[in-house]
Amino acid sequence: MSKNIIENIEELKELQTNIKKYNKQEAINYIINKTGVSEKESLEIYYFLTGSNNKSEENKNSNIFSKIIFYCLVSLTGIVIFPTLGIIAPVFILCAFICPIGGIIHLISGIFNLNLPIVSFQFGNITLNPFLGFVLSIIIGIILYFIGKGCWKLLLLYINKVKKVKESLEI
Repeated sequence: MSKNIIENIEELKELQTNIKKYNKQEAINYIINKTGVSEKESLEIYYFLTGSNNKSEENKNSNIFSKIIFYCLVSLTGIVIFPTLGIIAPVFILCAFICPIGGIIHLISGIFNLNLPIVSFQFGNITLNPFLGFVLSIIIGIILYFIGKGCWKLLLLYINKVKKVKESLEI
């Protein structure tokens, strides 16, 4: 029995050296002629001896499918994420600086009794006194600044994630 195994190993070595001379189809035909196996089995032997796999076409198709899904998802999320975060972030940061300026104007108008109706801190029918309005405008300005900065960071995070996924798909 060990002699039979040695003969089989020698046949495999001979097949391996000979199929390197041929292209894929010629090598498969050579294996069929030498061993008498079916075409499916000869294909498996070919892949085994050459060290390649038969998944290359499947990988290409799945890679194309992955690219299609990637671009569809990026375009659909980009329609919402870019305009939303791209507009909200700078506007919130801008309003974070404008809000305390409005509070200062309201405080100065309250101190000098100018009674400017365009700048006021009002909740329904209740108008806050100028000092409290100034403090709240600073607090709201700080909150708006951090929300705007957070939205900007989310936008950059989204862009970097898309870039990394694109690089991993080798698009």
